[in-house]
Amino acid sequence: MHNKANALIEQMNVVNAEVTRVAEACSDEQWQMGVVEEDGRSVGVVFHHIGIAYPFAISWAGMIAKGEPLPTMTRDELDGFNAHHAQEQANSSQADVVAYLKAVTEETAVALQAFSDEQLERVGAIAMAGGKEFSGEWIVQAFAVGHAKNHLKVIKTTIGMKD
Repeated sequence: MHNKANALIEQMNVVNAEVTRVAEACSDEQWQMGVVEEDGRSVGVVFHHIGIAYPFAISWAGMIAKGEPLPTMTRDELDGFNAHHAQEQANSSQADVVAYLKAVTEETAVALQAFSDEQLERVGAIAMAGGKEFSGEWIVQAFAVGHAKNHLKVIKTTIGMKD
């Protein structure tokens, strides 16, 4: 039984049900609003950005589980990646982004089921964090749960939606 994976899946599903609910509730005007805290990226782009973190979380947790080193990504490289992503997704429709969020959540849950507790407890060093070591469980928690919560809070503030 994979208790850690199941707990992560449950947390991710709860958060992403809320992410999807808010994304579906946005008006066309809200979807296009610039999010000041997100370098002016539109609400729609930030919703898509939430989803792109899930494959990274699974990939990095998998690398840690196998004892492989994590990629050495600098803050500037991450910022560049995010800027490129924002340009690519600038015209994504609400329906497409909602479908993407649902699909990537399901794919991540399926992938997580393959991890044992022991694999999720293994640690790997993150260069951007000064080489500090984090567990695969922490990576998934941070990128598939915490990342979504943080961005959702900013989106809700931008569109005037209360918690």
